[in-house]
Amino acid sequence: MELKKKYLIVLCILFISCNGGIKKESSNSIQFKEVINESYKEIKYIKKEKEGSKDIFVYEDIEISIDYFPNKLISFHKRNRLNTYKYDYDLDLGEIELIRFANGNESLYLVELDNYYSKIYNLYFFVDDSVYYLGEIDTDLSKIIEDNPKVQIEFQISKNDNKIEIQQLVNDKKFYFKSFEINNISQLISLNDKASNSIWLGKYEISPMIVSQHRGKELEVTYLINIDSDNHAILNIESTHHEDRFCQGEHDLIKENNTLHAIGKCKETGVEDFYIKKENDEYFIKSRRFVNEDWQELKKIK
Repeated sequence: MELKKKYLIVLCILFISCNGGIKKESSNSIQFKEVINESYKEIKYIKKEKEGSKDIFVYEDIEISIDYFPNKLISFHKRNRLNTYKYDYDLDLGEIELIRFANGNESLYLVELDNYYSKIYNLYFFVDDSVYYLGEIDTDLSKIIEDNPKVQIEFQISKNDNKIEIQQLVNDKKFYFKSFEINNISQLISLNDKASNSIWLGKYEISPMIVSQHRGKELEVTYLINIDSDNHAILNIESTHHEDRFCQGEHDLIKENNTLHAIGKCKETGVEDFYIKKENDEYFIKSRRFVNEDWQELKKIK
């Protein structure tokens, strides 16, 4: 009997060791594998563009845009899919940069706000197409800058036992360290996924009166709107004056309550934005660009 017990114990030990130990369960929908001291490599963006209040960072596999006016939005455009999220922190008081570290299907993005004496980083953790917000790192560099205005900042990112560990070095010296428990974070839900825009797909037409950009006179134009995906529309404006067609083109769609908010390249003031709603199987549109800023009937043509 004693020999059988010893034999069973040996079998249990062999079974656990061959299977790499017992893995911990995550409360998230995505299960993160447990690793020991796995490092992340920094990935530089190919180019940075500026469109009004929007900063756009282009990588080989993804394009990320960060906007702070009139809405605080961060968007990830990957493989013809656009996911947009709202954020609450301020980005209008300094220069914006984006730092990316990657390891396999995981990426860590540090949205940097540089206002000279301090740098604030907001962290996003990206696993495949799922996005998680880790939190904020606020570093005060005032004492270092007083002694040496030339400040060189580097990061060392690693994952150890389901924790993202961030080591910040200033002028080659360890300056800041913080770790984030990734099994306890919540996945962000994009505004596009909340929208359920499938009922909106199609082509629409309206001929409103506007104040022309040509000579400031009222005239009739035609808006042709093609909503071709859950988060994207194309606006064509038919007008005799090219100035009135300047803001046509691609628009991002954001669901706000039961209304679609379309935002295009002329978004600094919000005048060129337009809104669409559906009531009793009829569609309506309004825009500050129209002479009549109230809801007007929008014809669905396809």
